[in-house]
Amino acid sequence: MFKDVYHSTHVQHLQIIKPRYGSHQKECVYAAKDIVMSAVFITGIKGGDFVYAKGRDPVTKKVYICERFAGAFDKLYKNVTGSIYVLPGATFKEGLTGFDEEVVSELPVNPLKEISINDMLAYLTTLAEQNNLVMKYYPERIDDIPSDDEDLVYRAVIWTKQFGDYILERIKEYHPALYPIVMKILGSEEEFVDRAKLWINRFGYEDFIIDALKNDFPHIYNKIGAIK
Repeated sequence: MFKDVYHSTHVQHLQIIKPRYGSHQKECVYAAKDIVMSAVFITGIKGGDFVYAKGRDPVTKKVYICERFAGAFDKLYKNVTGSIYVLPGATFKEGLTGFDEEVVSELPVNPLKEISINDMLAYLTTLAEQNNLVMKYYPERIDDIPSDDEDLVYRAVIWTKQFGDYILERIKEYHPALYPIVMKILGSEEEFVDRAKLWINRFGYEDFIIDALKNDFPHIYNKIGAIK
């Protein structure tokens, strides 16, 4: 059981946090165990992993955010408003979403406290200055994020099938140099097979990649399935 957990949103002055359909396909209240991890999710643009990486530094154990292109933090956070709600942790459970930092409650929750923020970039910069957050500015990297952005190529290819062509629009907008690479993979089975083998051998998400290929690209999986 958790004493307090943290829910971040653009919506301020909420008296109750209600369950919403989310990342693990159920209606829940989503929260983080760590207030700093919660804070980094209040962003001003969509784009997710194509804009920034977030996680916990395996060396310092601190939360980090890392730009995936120059100026990403300004786009994400500058002049963005929001609130972090401190919630009672009694109804929250962990291990249900695939994200270790996240906990969920199937019941509505009344906040214990609201922390209102007028400029997320200023707020996060202060956390970094206080040594409570690691901010990496492009082209700096952390936590084995590859310098060639091959992890974004993998995501773009798989997510285009799973979520639609708007993924291609995102990669074209934020990473124009990767766009022709992604299109070449999607347009050539031979190229796709070679690249999929690279992803499986190179990255730590082997089972996740294979499962995605098996479900969404069975013709590719059938040619590389023996690797597993």
